[in-house]
Amino acid sequence: MANAGSRIPTLRSQRQQVETRFVELMSELFQLDEAEALDFGLYRVIRRHNREVRAFLGEIVVDHESRELRGGRLGELLDAAFAAMGHEGLAEDRLRVREIAELLGLKPGMTQAQRAEVLDHAERMPATKDLVSEYRRRSEALGQQQTVQQDRAEVLNRLYQFFSRHYQDGDFIVERRYGRGGARYVKSTGEDTEFHWATEDMYYIKSGDIFTDFPVCLSNGQRVVFSVEPESLQATRSALKPNDKAHYELDAATRIGEVVKVRFKYLKGAKSEKQKDEIVAAVQQAGAGGSVEIATDIRRWLGRFIARNQSDFFIHKRLQEALSEDLDIFLKSEVLDVDQLLGGAGQELDLPRRALKVARIVREVGLQIIDFLAALEDFQKALWEKKKLVLETRYVITLDRLARYCPAWLAQNIDRIVEQQRREWKELGLGDHADAAACIRRTEGDLATPATEQYLPLPLDTGNFDGEFKWSMLEAVTAATPLDEVLDGVAI
Repeated sequence: MANAGSRIPTLRSQRQQVETRFVELMSELFQLDEAEALDFGLYRVIRRHNREVRAFLGEIVVDHESRELRGGRLGELLDAAFAAMGHEGLAEDRLRVREIAELLGLKPGMTQAQRAEVLDHAERMPATKDLVSEYRRRSEALGQQQTVQQDRAEVLNRLYQFFSRHYQDGDFIVERRYGRGGARYVKSTGEDTEFHWATEDMYYIKSGDIFTDFPVCLSNGQRVVFSVEPESLQATRSALKPNDKAHYELDAATRIGEVVKVRFKYLKGAKSEKQKDEIVAAVQQAGAGGSVEIATDIRRWLGRFIARNQSDFFIHKRLQEALSEDLDIFLKSEVLDVDQLLGGAGQELDLPRRALKVARIVREVGLQIIDFLAALEDFQKALWEKKKLVLETRYVITLDRLARYCPAWLAQNIDRIVEQQRREWKELGLGDHADAAACIRRTEGDLATPATEQYLPLPLDTGNFDGEFKWSMLEAVTAATPLDEVLDGVAI
């Protein structure tokens, strides 16, 4: 009894470790901590989305120095799939199985074949037929209870294995693995020559140093705002070459009201751990808290601040489709391992059934997690693909083109154009054109060809005119020709 009692806490602690490890990975994937601590931009959307994620995953609760997963539909789903019988029920089943075994003549030293022979013979006897049915039912239930914790841990380990392999430094790089050997596959169209790469179907986002304010909330409730001194930021960024490195150096850490404000200088050169230690110490001295846990928390957020600013990232164009495809292959090639099923068929009669059950739960939970991840990734993709709002549009068109598309309008407005554009033409080195006649190039004729007059290719910038003039010009230019055909370039 002592051995059995000691085994129960061990299995429970192993289960807790597996569950918390998996939920910690999910917290990183869904940016749960950042969304709770950061209160701007995309993180507000993530926080709203992650309420559903937390309701699905549950919460990791620290109880007497042990960590345990509580609540959430994930736990309910696993409990329903691997429903464990109480200790009293297990003891009753064991006792009843031993009693029936004695009645049927089953000896402890019998082989599997001998037991099957005795049970088949007893099943043909009307007096013992019901006993055989009860024996098999209770024996199967006992076997299931012995493997239930193993199968539950197997589900979470498989889910952890699948999602961790595709998650690298904040991005989803779908690796398209096949089999336990780690071989990769590509989706071929059958062409003789094809090109494939690791980040196929992904947008590459060049972030650069973009944050000026980075508000976070430490574990003790203290609010801290990281910011960069604007002058050093602009000066250093303009001086940096492609292969140069830059770092953040503490400028000041002060407490203003209930907020600790930390201001950095952005300077050229590599960062060091000593600089980080100095920053953490300064933030603590400014009133953030002096415990070791707070120091670790500050260092963690400082690392996130630096990484978010200096790390480029990817957005997957079709994350749900790609992960679902790879999950299907993962289930068939690794979870439902044919070699293992065939090799263990003679040793464990319930191995195929257990493997199918594990695979079914892995697929069910995995697809729900993929749905959550895809919703967030698709939102970021929609933001990236969204056409940018245009606050002002200016057009530049030359006089010779205006003469081609709307000669009557040009003749009516040429004097005003010269008056507004003359100074700019001189600054551009195009000459001093004082009146309409100076804007026309005349070619003398001869006996074979007549004399011609043509406007010079002098640019008209609508930025030098009011809105009424711009729209009247566009109306005249597009009277017979669409605007897209008139324009041959875009400057932003």
